[in-house]
Amino acid sequence: MFDRKVKINGFVVMEFSDFLTGYVCEGSFLFDGLIFGFGLQGDLLFKLNYTEFRISSGGFFVVLPHRLFSVVSCSPDLELKIFLLSTDFILSLPVPPDFQMLKKADVCPCLQLDDLVSEDIKALCKMIKRYNEGISVGLVKNALMHSIIFMVSSSYERIEHAEVQTYSRPEVLTRRFFDLLLQYYQTERAASFYADRLCVTAKYLSTVIKQTTGYPLLSWVYDVVVLAAKRYLKTTSLTIQQVSEALNFSTPSSFVRFFRQRTGYTPVEYRNKV
Repeated sequence: MFDRKVKINGFVVMEFSDFLTGYVCEGSFLFDGLIFGFGLQGDLLFKLNYTEFRISSGGFFVVLPHRLFSVVSCSPDLELKIFLLSTDFILSLPVPPDFQMLKKADVCPCLQLDDLVSEDIKALCKMIKRYNEGISVGLVKNALMHSIIFMVSSSYERIEHAEVQTYSRPEVLTRRFFDLLLQYYQTERAASFYADRLCVTAKYLSTVIKQTTGYPLLSWVYDVVVLAAKRYLKTTSLTIQQVSEALNFSTPSSFVRFFRQRTGYTPVEYRNKV
């Protein structure tokens, strides 16, 4: 099983061939940030966890965190841009995460871009490539990448109904769990709470989540809490005690221990980290 730990500072844009040789192990790739793919020519057949999708010229796909991306096949003439965006970079966006867009991308990860949008993203990719190192240059590159994200988000806004799929009972239960998690993560971190809401036992729910996603239920809960904590620390002036209270920790010290165990940093160290 693929277990390479990939660390991305900000974001990386690369050709698909470089992605295959530098990041993909035995045909698969697992990342804790976002993956975007933008087709320029040819076709790519890939899997997200266990579902197959196809992308071609003018197509765009979004891979959410903790989804196993596997290459099935690609045409000899494939030209495709890959964007790897770290969680920290997503949290640095000047607006809160668009959870509706993420939910649509979860059901419908591939979309065909309008010709004008496709041409604009091509132009932005060329501009990103032209800039090199430097603080000011980095800010420009970030702004260009933000523009691509907002253009893709706008394209998803035009999808009124994501394509209908038939899900198994475990898949339906998993999706309902994630809906609840995004609603209650600030106050509820016990498996029993989500199980009670879904009218199943905590043991059964934990087993289903592990089998369906490949990750334990509590890992998902803790990851969402960490994401919220990071956003508070990076985008607000709230004290550590205030962040702790916002996320319903019993004491600031328990929040500090939790955050350090999950990230390797204390909240203060993370806030001061460039």
